[in-house]
Amino acid sequence: MSGKPRSDAIPAELVLVRAFVNTLDVEDALDEIASPAALGAWCRAHAGLAADQLVSRRDLAAAIEVRDVLRRVLLAHSGFAIPAEEHAELNRRLERYQAGIGFDAAGQPHVHARGSGVTHVLAQLLIDVATAQATGTWSRCKLCPAEDCLWAFYDHSKNRSRRWCSMDVCGNRTKTKSYRRRRRLTAGANDG
Repeated sequence: MSGKPRSDAIPAELVLVRAFVNTLDVEDALDEIASPAALGAWCRAHAGLAADQLVSRRDLAAAIEVRDVLRRVLLAHSGFAIPAEEHAELNRRLERYQAGIGFDAAGQPHVHARGSGVTHVLAQLLIDVATAQATGTWSRCKLCPAEDCLWAFYDHSKNRSRRWCSMDVCGNRTKTKSYRRRRRLTAGANDG
């Protein structure tokens, strides 16, 4: 998390989603949910999982699967296409996480996550994604395309064109690498 920006100025429905996606820190090679115990601790701290709720290896596999799907979609928001054959696979992975619809005392509808434990937490994350889509904020949640970063961030730019989590860090590194590569190619062409 060394150079990662920490802006909390994002829509409420995306706070938990971004935090969950960022449990994998590629730059520092850290995974906050690398074990059932670690996943349980994260869910207790961030998503209100009950202290007595056990977390299994199956829960861990499901959480990593949902995180991978979300990371893939956020990378698509950054301009990388998801191959058509992959869409069905991504959707298949999410089928088990269901939501229910109910009404409160005032007759207002609300959507709630079904299931218990980690399944409930993952369903709530997907409800938050659907809420973000409905409010128009989902496409602003992106994954930095820098291979040594891949950090989820919220694009505050007016025209939704922000590419990197940090122009000063990832953007500069990427542009410098491209410049050096072009320069080597040009130098090699001139030598031959």
